[in-house]
Amino acid sequence: MQRADAVGALVVAVVVGYLAVRLGRRSVHVLMDQAPIARVEAINAAAAGAPGVREIRRIRVRDSGDRLFADITVAAGRSATLDQAHDIAESVERAIETIAPGTDVVVHVEPISETTGLVERVKNAANRVEGVHEIHNVLVHAFDQGGEQKMHVTMHAKVGPQLSVKDAHDMSEEIEQSVIEELGPLVRVDTHIEPLRSTAFGRDVTPQREDVVRVVENAALTEADVFDCHEVLVTSTGAGLVVVAHVRGPATLPLSLMHDASERIEQRVRSAIPDLASVLIHFEPA
Repeated sequence: MQRADAVGALVVAVVVGYLAVRLGRRSVHVLMDQAPIARVEAINAAAAGAPGVREIRRIRVRDSGDRLFADITVAAGRSATLDQAHDIAESVERAIETIAPGTDVVVHVEPISETTGLVERVKNAANRVEGVHEIHNVLVHAFDQGGEQKMHVTMHAKVGPQLSVKDAHDMSEEIEQSVIEELGPLVRVDTHIEPLRSTAFGRDVTPQREDVVRVVENAALTEADVFDCHEVLVTSTGAGLVVVAHVRGPATLPLSLMHDASERIEQRVRSAIPDLASVLIHFEPA
């Protein structure tokens, strides 16, 4: 009987220990401002595959309690109207809902760059290197060297955070060589390697930061093509405040003009509130 009691106590201890470890791991993710990298990658892949999306510019995922929030910036064709951009944003939201049900998604659509053909080739070449998770901030420009026209490519590459400096350097050289093989020998490539991280745990502070809400609304309504500003969300994170605002404008407004208006709104908000980590303006057709 005593032996049975001892075995039973041991089983209970093992179960309690297992549950404590699971809870502890989840708490560590929250306290360290981290969420599973695999989840961010899955959301990125779903958004990239949505109809009309030409490029993923930025993705920010944060965990607020039991709810996941995703802010995504994508690029679409320059000729797209605001109405079409809204359809693309909705297609991204549906794609993410399929793989991560219940996620609160905000999508910002920007016009594709004039040099997108080269940018896409650079990204494709870089992504062929094993271990590369994401390529962003790609810039391509021409320069003269000794009377010879050359091309200069700079980019940021996200890789696993466990890599050493040497491993990261070796990977950057692989990336640069892959791009040179794609574009030709008259190319200089410089790569900034950074660790792939999920975004910070956030806390909704909208009711406490009415001052921020007013700044955002005033900044948005200064634009002639903005009819109203609604659904302003202010989230406090370890990196600073994250602000998201939905605005309405003419359905036929060209995407390039919508993007210009968004940038002006963001600049006004940033100049008034210095401790911002991120500002995202989501345009909708009226």
